[in-house]
Amino acid sequence: MLDIQREADAMQMVWLQEHSALDAFAKEVQRDLEQLRGPRGLSWRPFAPERRGSWRACPKIMTGPSLTRSFHSFQLPEVPGADFSLSFSGLAAEQRDEGWRLSLTARGPVLQLAIALSLCYEIQGKRRPLAGRLVESRGVELEMELRGEWPSPLRQALAANDTAMLQSVTCRVEILPFGRRCPTQVRDGVDSAKSK
Repeated sequence: MLDIQREADAMQMVWLQEHSALDAFAKEVQRDLEQLRGPRGLSWRPFAPERRGSWRACPKIMTGPSLTRSFHSFQLPEVPGADFSLSFSGLAAEQRDEGWRLSLTARGPVLQLAIALSLCYEIQGKRRPLAGRLVESRGVELEMELRGEWPSPLRQALAANDTAMLQSVTCRVEILPFGRRCPTQVRDGVDSAKSK
């Protein structure tokens, strides 16, 4: 009877060790899964015009006719030989509507890129996304476009040329060359709150 009890105790000890090892393995797998699902490390470029591949529009861009269109061309050392053009139409006047349009064109020798394009705005201290799109490109040319309408209160303020309500508009493009770990981000922003 004593031998059976010792054998039962030994089996229980082995079971506890195996159970503990399985719990540790499950926690490790869960941690790895959360890291894969979570945001990846991003390499941000400073929001300054003097750095290649980053651009900040003049605050005056949100006033008068210059709100209609803004354009920026840039190159990135991470994608040699490629030319990028980012264009933002705040009022889309050429379409005679009250919407906006954000477009990106990329040209270069056999581009292999993942590109995320997004637009958000800040109004009354709250940042709100308008749209976003992600594409993968292989080829020598890529054209990507987002279109939409401003929310009703903001549309009315813009129609009345009242840009005080709109604190900022941020156009963002994230470019990830295949085979690289972290995206290069180019942020285009318009800050009307600082306009004088």
